Formats: sequence, structure tokens, C-alpha cells
Amino acid sequence: MKNIFILIFLLISTNSISLIFAQEKPRIVITGERMTGKESENEQIRGFAGDVVITHLNVRITCDSAVHFIDRNEAELIGSVVITQDTLTIKTERGFYFGNLRKAYASTPVELDDKKVFLKAETGEYLFDETRAKFFKNVRLYDNSGTMTSNELIYFRNTQVAYAWGGVRLWDSTSSLDADSLVHNRVTKVTNAFRNVKIVDSTNVVLADSLIYDQTNMTTDAYSNVQIKNFEDNTLILGEYVKDLRGEKHTIVEGNPFIMQIDTSSSSVDTLLLRAVKFESFTQKDSAKLYAYDSVVIIKGDFATRNNYTEYTQVPEIIYSYRLEKDSVPPVLWYEKSQLSGDTVTLYIKDKQPDSVLIKKKSLIISKNGEFRYDQVSGEDVTMKFEDGDLKQTNIYGSVLSFYYVYDDAKPNGLIRSSSNDAVITFDSNRVEDVRLYGDPVSEYYPENLVHGNEKKYFLPSYIDYGKAPGKAEYFTEFFIKIREVGHPFHARKTE
Repeated sequence: MKNIFILIFLLISTNSISLIFAQEKPRIVITGERMTGKESENEQIRGFAGDVVITHLNVRITCDSAVHFIDRNEAELIGSVVITQDTLTIKTERGFYFGNLRKAYASTPVELDDKKVFLKAETGEYLFDETRAKFFKNVRLYDNSGTMTSNELIYFRNTQVAYAWGGVRLWDSTSSLDADSLVHNRVTKVTNAFRNVKIVDSTNVVLADSLIYDQTNMTTDAYSNVQIKNFEDNTLILGEYVKDLRGEKHTIVEGNPFIMQIDTSSSSVDTLLLRAVKFESFTQKDSAKLYAYDSVVIIKGDFATRNNYTEYTQVPEIIYSYRLEKDSVPPVLWYEKSQLSGDTVTLYIKDKQPDSVLIKKKSLIISKNGEFRYDQVSGEDVTMKFEDGDLKQTNIYGSVLSFYYVYDDAKPNGLIRSSSNDAVITFDSNRVEDVRLYGDPVSEYYPENLVHGNEKKYFLPSYIDYGKAPGKAEYFTEFFIKIREVGHPFHARKTE
């Protein structure tokens, strides 16, 4: 019986010892040309010098000298430190290796090379089990797609994802991205940038609070306080959200968007201002087309328009709008003292000057010609022709009705009420010079003594006054305040 108890005790003891050794961390092994050592109550320490080699599992370290803290399973590394594991190489002058944590730490400038990226910093650490590098101060990451600099960076080798903080810059030969912090995935080539984001390329400067850039699909999503300045066509875009599909040459702007384009191609300066609920633009080889949706306001030179849908073509320059089914108010175009409206209004611009206007269906033109005196004409379709910015001829087609005030040497002389199938009106200095009626013409003359003081009686059945033209101060001041000055990208970008 006694022998049985001894056998059981031996079996239990053996299993316990095996379990203890199984749980013990693998020990680091150090060799060198010279070794010194000392012991205390707390730990054993060995010093090594001359061609020091340290091995721990699949990690190999060489250095000039080392201090081995045996009980802690750690080593201090001194002089020409080179740490390797498979394709990974880490170099520094001084550092530590922690065997139980499987971690290397560099206290002096450090370099990491894993054949995919090259990292440099003032200090850093690497966790072998997690394949994670964490570098600090003057961090630089190089790969075949560009360079990243920051104050702090964490890089996961397995997933090839980098997290960077503090003065982050990511750039290549064509563009640069600055931010307070970012996450960059080398596999998907997707970059998430946060706070004070700035992108610069050969023609653009983009500012935003945050941004997602997909290099593979060539898409950019910018969020909050977005500003895009294009120096090639002198265009500025503001909005709370911008999606740029560069591969498709398609851009979407939402969140109280605003566009300003300043044309200085000639001696005069021509500014285009737009606001709406949403913009979409498509760029072609020689031109660009912009679609504006909902609560659209446009000011260009002496023209202003308000509507719910507009198409703007850059070359040839055309502003086109039409009445949507849900709209209670048609598109309205103001030019100098005239108001034009209809189901469809198209403005053709040539050399910064109005060339012609085409109004389709339920056309109405109202021109102020004095206190309470409004020249008015309505019809189905209207074509207006301009020369050097002055209105020269208006053609009206279908169910023409008109009121025109007559002047004799600039002195009021009554008005003419006319109706016909079609009409042609010619102008001199933007005043009616001649009216010709075609198809069942009827004209009535009202002398000045009947007109004076009774001007409000003489309105067409379709007369509607849509108010004054939109002004810059009223509709665009809030955007002017938001504009942040940026330099030309060729001067703004720092080459490194």
C-alpha cells in the first residue's frame, strides 16, 4: 500500500513540474567573445562583448555588447544593433529586448525595413507576436507609393495598416496630404484623414475637417468645412460634403454648396456665383457641365437667376433652366432692369457678354421704363438678341400681348397695347425703337393724359412681378466669410 502512495506522489510531482516548465516563457540565449557577471538577492546579470549574438525563437540580434538580465529574460543592447526576423530588419545604436513580451525597443534613432516599407524615427518599439511597430518623433515611412511623415506612428505589418498622429503628411510625386491624424491601408490604398486636412496637387488645394481617399478607385469623400480651390480654371467650391469621382470626372457637392469662378482671361473680370442644395459636375475634354438642384441662385455679370434646376455649360458658355413639375414658380432671369420668365430659360454667353436668350412656353418679359412704368410682352416663345451687351432685338412667337411706353425725345408720350400672332421688337439703348406685328395685328394707343398716374392699371393678364434680382450681399455674404485663403499649389507644396 505504501508503494502505491509513493507512486501516486511521484506521478503528481512529475506532472506538476512538466506543467511549470510548459508555462515558462522561452529563454533568450546570448553569446559573445567576452562575458562578465554578477548576482544579487534579486537577479542574475551577465555582460557580453565582442560579436554578441542573441537568439530567441526566430528572432536574431547582433550588437557590440549586451547586458543580460537572466531572471527577467531581458537584454540591453548596445552599439550597432541589428534585429532580424524573416524579412524584417531593425537597426539602432541602443535598445532593449524583452523576451517574455517578445518586444524590441530602440532608445536611439531607429530604422525598420520589411521589404515593403522602410521606417525611420527617433525612438520606437516592435512587438513580434503582434507584428506591430510603434515609432515616435520625426517618423518617416517610405514605400513604393510615397512617403509619410508624422510625430507618432503605429504600423501593423500583417495588415499593412498605418496609424499616424501629429503633423501628418503623406505625399508622392504628384500630390500631398496633410492632417492632424490619418489611417493609411497599403493593401486597399484607402486613406482616412482627420482634422485640418489639406490636399495639394498641381492644380488644386482641398481643405476639409475629414476625408477618405481611395487611390485604387480614384475617389475622394471630404466632410465638413470643405473648400476646393482649382487654380487652373480659377474656381472655388465650398460645401459640407464633396464626393470626387476622379476616374469618372464626376463631382458631387452637398450641404449648402457654393461655387465661385473668376474669369480674368481678358482686361475685365467676370465672376460667376452659384448656390443651391446640391451640385453635380462632369468634366469633359474641352469643357465642363454643372447641374444645380433646388433653390438655385446664380449671378454672373449683369445677369441673375433664381430657379430649382439649372445646367451650366462652360464651353460654349450656356445657362439653362427649366420648370420642374412640382414648381409653382418658373425659372426667372434678371438682366439690368428686365425680368424674364418662362417654363424654360436659356442664356447664351459669348466673350463674357450675353449673346442671346431663349424662353420657351408661357414667356413673360417685364422691363422697368420709369416710375411704375413697365414694358411688358408675353407669348409662347421668345428669342432675344444682344450686341456688345445691349439688347437689340426680341422675337415673340405665339399669342403675343404687349404694353410698351412711348417716349418723344425722352419725354413720356403714352403707351401702346398690341396683340398679334408673332412680333419683332427692335431696341436702341435698351429702349423700344420699333415694333412689328405679324398675323392678326391689333394696336391701341393710350395718350399720356390717360396713362399718367394710372400706370398700375396697365398690366398684362400674365403679369407677375418676382421681385428684385438676387444680390451678392443678400445671397452670398455667408459664403464669402467662410473662404480660407490658400496659396497656389506650386508654391504651397513643400518638396521633401
